[in-house]
Amino acid sequence: MTMMEFRRGKTGSLTGAQRGRDAVAVLLSESELAAAEVPSAALAGFDVRLVALGSAGTVPDAASLGWASAVVFETDGKAPEGWHRLDQAIKALAPVPVIAALNEPTHGETRQCMRLGAVDVIALPLATDELAQALE
Repeated sequence: MTMMEFRRGKTGSLTGAQRGRDAVAVLLSESELAAAEVPSAALAGFDVRLVALGSAGTVPDAASLGWASAVVFETDGKAPEGWHRLDQAIKALAPVPVIAALNEPTHGETRQCMRLGAVDVIALPLATDELAQALE
Protein backbone atom coordinates (compact mmCIF):
# COMPACT_ATOMS: atom_id res chain seq x y z
CA MET A 1 0.00 0.00 0.00
CA THR A 2 1.27 3.44 -0.86
CA MET A 3 0.16 6.17 1.50
CA MET A 4 1.83 9.44 2.25
CA GLU A 5 1.31 11.30 5.48
CA PHE A 6 0.88 15.06 5.52
CA ARG A 7 1.81 16.84 8.73
CA ARG A 8 2.10 20.60 8.85
CA GLY A 9 2.63 20.78 5.12
CA LYS A 10 5.43 18.20 4.99
CA THR A 11 5.41 14.57 3.97
CA GLY A 12 7.02 11.60 5.62
CA SER A 13 6.60 8.95 8.25
CA LEU A 14 6.32 9.53 11.95
CA THR A 15 8.65 7.67 14.23
CA GLY A 16 9.41 7.36 17.91
CA ALA A 17 7.94 10.01 20.18
CA GLN A 18 5.84 11.50 17.39
CA ARG A 19 3.63 8.42 17.31
CA GLY A 20 0.72 8.41 19.72
CA ARG A 21 -2.51 6.56 20.39
CA ASP A 22 -4.28 9.93 20.63
CA ALA A 23 -3.87 10.46 16.89
CA VAL A 24 -6.48 10.18 14.15
CA ALA A 25 -5.53 9.17 10.61
CA VAL A 26 -7.62 10.94 7.97
CA LEU A 27 -7.23 8.91 4.75
CA LEU A 28 -8.31 10.92 1.73
CA SER A 29 -7.70 10.94 -2.01
CA GLU A 30 -5.38 13.63 -3.37
CA SER A 31 -8.36 15.68 -4.61
CA GLU A 32 -10.10 15.53 -1.22
CA LEU A 33 -6.87 16.42 0.58
CA ALA A 34 -6.69 19.56 -1.54
CA ALA A 35 -10.33 20.44 -0.74
CA ALA A 36 -10.22 19.57 2.98
CA GLU A 37 -10.69 22.42 5.43
CA VAL A 38 -8.90 20.43 8.14
CA PRO A 39 -5.29 21.19 9.05
CA SER A 40 -2.91 18.51 10.30
CA ALA A 41 -3.08 19.69 13.90
CA ALA A 42 -4.80 19.10 17.21
CA LEU A 43 -8.59 18.82 17.04
CA ALA A 44 -11.04 17.63 19.73
CA GLY A 45 -8.14 16.31 21.81
CA PHE A 46 -6.63 14.32 18.93
CA ASP A 47 -3.60 14.91 16.74
CA VAL A 48 -5.14 14.86 13.24
CA ARG A 49 -2.85 13.47 10.56
CA LEU A 50 -3.89 13.75 6.93
CA VAL A 51 -2.84 10.75 4.86
CA ALA A 52 -3.08 10.36 1.08
CA LEU A 53 -4.86 7.19 0.04
CA GLY A 54 -3.15 4.97 -2.50
CA SER A 55 -4.79 3.58 -5.60
CA ALA A 56 -8.52 2.83 -5.68
CA GLY A 57 -8.03 -0.85 -4.85
CA THR A 58 -5.74 -0.29 -1.87
CA VAL A 59 -7.00 -1.01 1.63
CA PRO A 60 -5.00 0.17 4.67
CA ASP A 61 -3.97 -2.32 7.31
CA ALA A 62 -3.58 -2.12 11.06
CA ALA A 63 0.21 -2.48 10.85
CA SER A 64 0.63 0.68 8.75
CA LEU A 65 -1.76 2.67 10.96
CA GLY A 66 -0.84 1.19 14.34
CA TRP A 67 -0.29 4.70 15.70
CA ALA A 68 -3.93 5.75 15.12
CA SER A 69 -6.67 5.57 17.75
CA ALA A 70 -9.28 6.17 15.00
CA VAL A 71 -9.35 6.36 11.21
CA VAL A 72 -11.41 8.54 8.88
CA PHE A 73 -11.66 6.66 5.59
CA GLU A 74 -12.85 8.14 2.29
CA THR A 75 -14.94 5.87 0.14
CA ASP A 76 -17.26 6.10 -2.86
CA GLY A 77 -20.80 5.37 -1.67
CA LYS A 78 -22.08 5.41 -5.23
CA ALA A 79 -20.08 2.37 -6.43
CA PRO A 80 -20.00 -1.29 -5.31
CA GLU A 81 -16.19 -1.10 -5.24
CA GLY A 82 -16.41 1.72 -2.70
CA TRP A 83 -18.57 -0.38 -0.38
CA HIS A 84 -16.23 -3.33 -0.73
CA ARG A 85 -13.22 -1.13 0.02
CA LEU A 86 -14.89 0.35 3.12
CA ASP A 87 -15.88 -3.14 4.34
CA GLN A 88 -12.32 -4.42 3.86
CA ALA A 89 -10.81 -1.36 5.59
CA ILE A 90 -13.11 -1.74 8.62
CA LYS A 91 -12.19 -5.42 8.93
CA ALA A 92 -8.46 -4.81 8.39
CA LEU A 93 -8.30 -1.99 10.94
CA ALA A 94 -10.36 -3.65 13.70
CA PRO A 95 -10.56 -2.88 16.56
CA VAL A 96 -9.67 0.71 15.55
CA PRO A 97 -12.89 2.70 15.01
CA VAL A 98 -13.49 3.83 11.41
CA ILE A 99 -15.42 6.96 10.44
CA ALA A 100 -16.61 6.79 6.83
CA ALA A 101 -16.21 9.92 4.67
CA LEU A 102 -18.45 10.21 1.58
CA ASN A 103 -19.48 12.87 -0.90
CA GLU A 104 -22.99 14.01 0.01
CA PRO A 105 -23.99 10.84 1.88
CA THR A 106 -27.66 9.92 1.65
CA HIS A 107 -29.59 8.37 4.52
CA GLY A 108 -29.32 4.98 2.79
CA GLU A 109 -25.56 5.34 2.37
CA THR A 110 -25.21 6.36 6.00
CA ARG A 111 -27.15 3.27 7.09
CA GLN A 112 -24.98 1.06 4.85
CA CYS A 113 -21.81 2.50 6.43
CA MET A 114 -23.16 1.75 9.90
CA ARG A 115 -24.13 -1.80 8.87
CA LEU A 116 -20.58 -2.37 7.68
CA GLY A 117 -19.25 -1.25 11.06
CA ALA A 118 -18.39 2.45 10.67
CA VAL A 119 -18.86 4.34 13.94
CA ASP A 120 -19.90 7.55 12.18
CA VAL A 121 -20.30 9.08 8.72
CA ILE A 122 -19.10 12.53 7.64
CA ALA A 123 -19.53 14.44 4.41
CA LEU A 124 -16.83 15.45 1.98
CA PRO A 125 -15.22 17.86 1.43
CA LEU A 126 -14.07 17.47 5.00
CA ALA A 127 -14.78 20.41 7.29
CA THR A 128 -13.16 21.06 10.66
CA ASP A 129 -16.47 21.43 12.53
CA GLU A 130 -17.90 18.15 11.23
CA LEU A 131 -14.69 16.22 11.95
CA ALA A 132 -14.55 17.68 15.47
CA GLN A 133 -18.14 16.56 16.10
CA ALA A 134 -17.40 13.04 14.89
CA LEU A 135 -14.29 12.81 17.11
CA GLU A 136 -16.11 14.05 20.20
